[in-house]
Amino acid sequence: MRPGHAVLIGLALAATAPPAAAGRVGEFEVRELSRGVTLYSGEANSLVIERKDGLLVVDAQPTPEAAHALLAAIAKASKQQVRYLVLTHPHADAAGGARAFPTSTLIVAGSAARDRLADPAYDFGAETKRRAPDPAAWISPERPTPVLVSDGPFTLDDPERRVVIYPLPRAHSEGNLWVEIPQAGIMAIGDLFVSDRNPYAGDASIGRWISLLSDLAQMENITLVPLTGPPVDGETVRHLRDAFAWVRGRIAKGFIDLDPRDQLIDRAMADPKAATWFDLAAKPSFVRTVFERVYEETLEERRKRGLN
Repeated sequence: MRPGHAVLIGLALAATAPPAAAGRVGEFEVRELSRGVTLYSGEANSLVIERKDGLLVVDAQPTPEAAHALLAAIAKASKQQVRYLVLTHPHADAAGGARAFPTSTLIVAGSAARDRLADPAYDFGAETKRRAPDPAAWISPERPTPVLVSDGPFTLDDPERRVVIYPLPRAHSEGNLWVEIPQAGIMAIGDLFVSDRNPYAGDASIGRWISLLSDLAQMENITLVPLTGPPVDGETVRHLRDAFAWVRGRIAKGFIDLDPRDQLIDRAMADPKAATWFDLAAKPSFVRTVFERVYEETLEERRKRGLN
């Protein structure tokens, strides 16, 4: 069973409450998605879930400064302590602000995310640095140390709002997970979906990413909360899945057509159809990373089949 299949069963029965109007608190646009589940949108999205045992926050903002601003905004709405911080993946855009949270907050992640964050050679800020206005001046935040980790699905039970956490195979990055709030019909999915048609794939597995997007695309009446941009539904994520699938097909065609290896990626990116799937003018552009990852995965598959 793929990770998403267990989620489909529970979420298919949940009805999504109509969203409340958005307001502004400090640096954040604040929108209640369902009773007790609120989205704070600033430099990135953070989902705040009210529970009997305290608040659970999904993703920490990219910097300690943004995280302090988030905590100040949350404190204006709730007197509860932040009991849990769940990290959807170990990139700085999701986890850079984690060290600003109180020491009493339990940091939750997949075991693969913990391993990456503990590895000094891991490029924690690879994507965030390139997106910074002045990449040369960007300073990496201190990395968090998750204290509650798992390789498989687990539940943080609560009489008010149960939360189920699903560690996932490497897709956008290693250490991906998604966070389900079953009663609300809401799922936080981190960077598994991006709406700007400029996905970063520097340490991705495109094949597994396609598989997870296919699972998400089957979810009906579910609010999916990405790390950036507005909440979406299952139908919306199909475009990214189909974009990746097109790249796989185009790279495979290059091998079949015997395109020179040193030109194959460039020829694929020059295909006029690429612009229908990706924002080729984005700055910084990460589109090439997608083609490079697909090329590497296709080459490895062909080697296993004895085709190279």
